[in-house]
Amino acid sequence: SQFNTQRAEWCTCFWVENFSVDDLQFNVAEGNADVSNDALHIVGGRNITVSNIRGGCDDDFIAIGYNYNLPIDGVVVNNIACQTNSNEVKAYQIRAGITSGYGAPTQEVKNVTVTNVSGRVAAVRTGLFDVLIDGHTQYNLVKNITFSGVDVAYAGTHDEANTIGIDVAGGNNIYFDNISIIGSPVRSMFSGANCTNLRIHNFNPAQPSKASAEAIELDTCDNVSIIGGKLTPTSNATGASSIKCTDVTNISVDNAFMTEIQDGYAGLIFLNTCTGKMTNCTVQKKVGATTAKGFSIASGATVASLVISGNDFSDTNVPIDVAPTPTAYIAVGNLGADASGATSVANGGTIAHDT
Repeated sequence: SQFNTQRAEWCTCFWVENFSVDDLQFNVAEGNADVSNDALHIVGGRNITVSNIRGGCDDDFIAIGYNYNLPIDGVVVNNIACQTNSNEVKAYQIRAGITSGYGAPTQEVKNVTVTNVSGRVAAVRTGLFDVLIDGHTQYNLVKNITFSGVDVAYAGTHDEANTIGIDVAGGNNIYFDNISIIGSPVRSMFSGANCTNLRIHNFNPAQPSKASAEAIELDTCDNVSIIGGKLTPTSNATGASSIKCTDVTNISVDNAFMTEIQDGYAGLIFLNTCTGKMTNCTVQKKVGATTAKGFSIASGATVASLVISGNDFSDTNVPIDVAPTPTAYIAVGNLGADASGATSVANGGTIAHDT
């Protein structure tokens, strides 16, 4: 079936159970000022299947949850082709109601799986893929959300100066796997805040261009896993780190490739209070850099425990920069030597059995 231009959402599901949507195409004239609506919006329900959806719109292509604070439990979305050059399109938005005019959200949005996504989507301020809860401080209302097999490209220029690739603000057990984003993004490619049990595996985003934009930026998160992927920070001359963690505990970064690190920045940096480990990663400086780092602890940060093991820092200027030295600290088997053949560690940090 096909749905053509109109002023309301094409298909809004207010409350449904045991409901399926299959083989639909949504059409909208690109740049139509009269249309700023979603293609498919699920407001509440359970046991919902959405498959084989294609086309475009001028707002969220797939939205799950809304202001009405209704519960959602069990949504499977598969085989989506979002093809648009319109000026405000998010491929997906998942949220547990907003506070403005509706009171604090109380209902859960949970058990949502999204797989096999392709196409072009417009650049938007709050992300191509959103997992949101208003206030950004509650972990327990948006939970068990999975995005897997996503291959999309930027198109359009809506609010391009503030574009984020993926925005996750508040959530528990959020999983991203095999995500590829190409095009011309601006801000950080992944922004995560106030999350617990966050997994980012095989993430391959385009290089952002705004000043100080990281590939992954995390704030106030616990139990984070980053595995694989190519993570490139901004091309802007001001520089940034590939992964920046502020008040992030129990983070594990493994087998990631971090490149184009500029002077004074690192593949992975800890700020404020953090704990975690970095293993089997490769970090490469930008050509001409003289102070690019493999791993860094920002001045004044507190790190109770840290493991740095099996990484290749040989193409950095300062492999490990720790200040002050963490309370429990292991650094072993990391490649990286200065001109004299000795491992380079800044600010009094110590390395045991490093090569």
